[in-house]
Amino acid sequence: MAHDQAGYKQLFTIPNYVLVWIGQTTANFGDSLYQIAFFWLAYKMTNSSFVAGLVVLATSAPYIFFGLLGGAYADRWDRKRVMVYGDIIRLVSLLTVPFFYWLDLLHVWNLSITAFVLSTVRCFFFPAMRASLTSFMPKELWSAGNSFMQASFQLMRAIGPMIGGVLIAQTSAIFIYLITAASYVVSILALLPTKIPPIEKKNVHVSVFRDIYDTYLFVKTVRPLFWSIFFFGVGLCLIVGLDRLGLPILSDQVWDMGSKGYGIILSAFAVGNLLMTLLLGKVQIKKFARVIFSGWALWGVFYFLIGSTDMFVLAVGFAFLAGAAESLIDMPQILLVQNSVPNDRLGKVFSMQSTTAFIGESGSSLLAGALIGWLGAADSYKVAGVGLILCGVVGLWLTRTAHRVPSSVSTQG
Repeated sequence: MAHDQAGYKQLFTIPNYVLVWIGQTTANFGDSLYQIAFFWLAYKMTNSSFVAGLVVLATSAPYIFFGLLGGAYADRWDRKRVMVYGDIIRLVSLLTVPFFYWLDLLHVWNLSITAFVLSTVRCFFFPAMRASLTSFMPKELWSAGNSFMQASFQLMRAIGPMIGGVLIAQTSAIFIYLITAASYVVSILALLPTKIPPIEKKNVHVSVFRDIYDTYLFVKTVRPLFWSIFFFGVGLCLIVGLDRLGLPILSDQVWDMGSKGYGIILSAFAVGNLLMTLLLGKVQIKKFARVIFSGWALWGVFYFLIGSTDMFVLAVGFAFLAGAAESLIDMPQILLVQNSVPNDRLGKVFSMQSTTAFIGESGSSLLAGALIGWLGAADSYKVAGVGLILCGVVGLWLTRTAHRVPSSVSTQG
């Protein structure tokens, strides 16, 4: 990495970037509040953990049906319209919950349908948003632009749950739905004056499914891209479930810190990720695969150390470093996609990435539950850490002769 990347101040000279950043940071804050309200209502309105699990499943099920289709249509339709219409649909759907509540007709199925609609829109919205960023920024600002956007999202995800918990205690979960709806209004107002160049459509006469398959064949030809997406799913399968199931056990039984320690550890992850993301925006990455798979290996080292220590202070430090290592994967992977994929395929590749992540996360809780039941939480973290290290080492070996992105590929179509 070289320190010759354009700085963050230049981003605010680009009106389109500023508008998208304001709108999406606000909407991301609203989403983080919504997640807390949704899970709380699902818990309070159901007397069965099984039924609550089915309700929560509505947030991830759309990726099964629309994960890849969302990216395909984000590359075929006008991306600005995809985002604006998506926000309008999210706004209307979200308002149905307080509407039925005020009529005293709110049931669990209302929550489920709303959650399903919001996640379905995300399948289309976020590929369109990610693919649009490069269309109105000079290439030397791509790293800074993505880093600042990602860091803003990470900050909202860190503070949103805390604020959401306080607001629910002081007001109600229904009030949170109204705040989230207001955040979508801000997003719409910010997107309307944004100028996003139209896509040069090359595959309009090809079926959507053929278009997706052709994009998969293209991704296979770019080894760093293919293996980074593949190991993204494998790595998340190893760790997401442990963070959900194993960390509370470690905090309670090993570090004797209870829920307070669990919250501190999660905050340490978020702060480490946030700071490293901002740092990455100031440098120019030339060998994406090397950074990505080194990040996996480092992430594994720090996960192994989290499971190895019985000192809470050390665990917090390792969590901070693990969060920093995570950003070495996330940001370079976004930049790898933007630098190696033509503009008319960007949405589909971002959808492949998110769908792979969904598959990995879906199996992660089952894997984590089995590991914890067999080995205990601490040893499960050690096993997962070794697995992440192997992901990094194998990924570096598979891409050892293909670190540089082909210079002939243009993201401008």
